Amino acid sequence: MDCCLPYATPEKVKKLVVTGANLWPDSSAVEPQLFNWLAGMVDSLKNVKQTPQMKNQYKLLEMMTREPNITLNQLHAIKCPTLVIGGDHDALLPRHTLIIAENIPQSYLWILPNAGHATPINYSRQFNETINDFFKTPYRVIEGMDRLNF
Repeated sequence: MDCCLPYATPEKVKKLVVTGANLWPDSSAVEPQLFNWLAGMVDSLKNVKQTPQMKNQYKLLEMMTREPNITLNQLHAIKCPTLVIGGDHDALLPRHTLIIAENIPQSYLWILPNAGHATPINYSRQFNETINDFFKTPYRVIEGMDRLNF
């Protein structure tokens, strides 16, 4: 996926973990009230004297309301096993996280309960253990009757 991994070639990526990810910047991906607030902040910061700190804040907010722009076809092109992570109360809506997982051919989905956008911080031990296990364990397809027995 050239848009997201500019320094890596797909054949070098063996496994991928994404957390709090979105495909497009709108209220179908980001909680609508939060997205509207962020967009309003970008507009209001345009007119503020740009100290280095304000300039950095403006760039971050602008990025959050205009990036990324990833297509489902680009997700289909990801060939490595991928773990897609989100919180059930994340700023990035769980249904959007599900769309990401459903469109990466070899993906697992992990939605943490009672979690917002800061899952790597608030669930650091469990988060790190799960990611470590994902990297150490071969990807497996679970289909048909095996869905009842694994």
